[in-house]
Amino acid sequence: MCFTNALYFWGIFSSELFVLAPIARERIFESMQDGVLVIDISNRLIDYNQAAEQINPTLTPVAIGKEINLILNEYQGMQDQEFESE
Repeated sequence: MCFTNALYFWGIFSSELFVLAPIARERIFESMQDGVLVIDISNRLIDYNQAAEQINPTLTPVAIGKEINLILNEYQGMQDQEFESE
């Protein structure tokens, strides 16, 4: 029985079964046409997809970990500057 369990363990981990879920998540998340922001309980940006980046150009890898209010205020300030220059 111990030998069988070891074979199950080896089979699951050698087939990289647990690697498939992040790949599927990445493909689905990045192929969405709607912008998505992932925010934690402390209102910090955890992740975003390409559609969100196209909507809000202030979303960069540096923005991850920042409070969402700061990011949105930065974006609002950028929009105000564009409006004033017109």
